[in-house]
Amino acid sequence: MWSLIKKLLAFIIGLFHKTPVKPVTLPLTLPHLPEPPDYSRTIGGVDVAALRASWFSQWGVPESSRSFWNDEVKLYISLQYPYAAATFSETREIWLRPEWADPGVLAHEAAHISYALLTGDEKEDFKASLKASMEHSLVKLLARQIPYFHANAVEAHAEIYRYLGEQMPWFLRKYYPKLIDGGMS
Repeated sequence: MWSLIKKLLAFIIGLFHKTPVKPVTLPLTLPHLPEPPDYSRTIGGVDVAALRASWFSQWGVPESSRSFWNDEVKLYISLQYPYAAATFSETREIWLRPEWADPGVLAHEAAHISYALLTGDEKEDFKASLKASMEHSLVKLLARQIPYFHANAVEAHAEIYRYLGEQMPWFLRKYYPKLIDGGMS
């Protein structure tokens, strides 16, 4: 669509100039950019309800799934782990360090729980679809900019949701139950 708009703009501008005008190339960017840690945040300074609401809003979590995330998934702000976050899909627990308690990190961790909701066959189908998705411009960009994307299929699944959200390739949406309309469960 952008290509058509750029060509149309170049044509219109060209009508007013004697020399043809090259279409402007817009830089491709990830829909959701990384957030740096905020080291001034404390455990008591993180409003968990507001954090969830911000994630719901920015990532377009379906209304029908929000009770699942509010009632069935426990979210803890803690210094218990030395890394940014930890997720235990079996018990549906997400642990965030206060400095990393932002919607993007929560989106990534929620994707781990979503992945756990897939059946074994659905996970295998996702792996095959992941290979096909490498032709998609945003997935290519993600793969170039975010090295953790290449760790394994589980992390690729989480990074796609975290950085692309609803702008992920349409054929991947079904592998994100409880996160995106069209998810399998």
